[in-house]
Amino acid sequence: MLDIDHFKTINDSNGHSAGDEVLATLAHRWQRELRQSDMVARIGGEEFCVILPRTAPQHALRIAEKLRAVTSALPVELDPDSERSREISVTVSVGVATAINPSATTLAGLMMLADEAVYAAKGGGRNRVECRRLD
Repeated sequence: MLDIDHFKTINDSNGHSAGDEVLATLAHRWQRELRQSDMVARIGGEEFCVILPRTAPQHALRIAEKLRAVTSALPVELDPDSERSREISVTVSVGVATAINPSATTLAGLMMLADEAVYAAKGGGRNRVECRRLD
């Protein structure tokens, strides 16, 4: 799971249309970094879920770190074709959930675990990746 850091501030400072632009830009940016079999889905507000089928836990962590790094390294350009064009920096807190026995694990269980990891990432200072494993 990915949760955009301080998204309310982005909306409050730049307007809701700018917030929508940030959401769309990041979703496209993340999808470009993934395999064709992977999926990015917005699950609410500024929170996204990335599904990485048939991915080893170590590889999932590398992908999560890559998405976090790409997000913080590339500002989002708002209104690029107008004289109001500007860039804003965005960071994301990422929670990774893995399971020892994926066939015995539910999607809901993994999402709850990933959500716990996101809260840990935010509590640890934001713009970071945390992982939780279901045994």
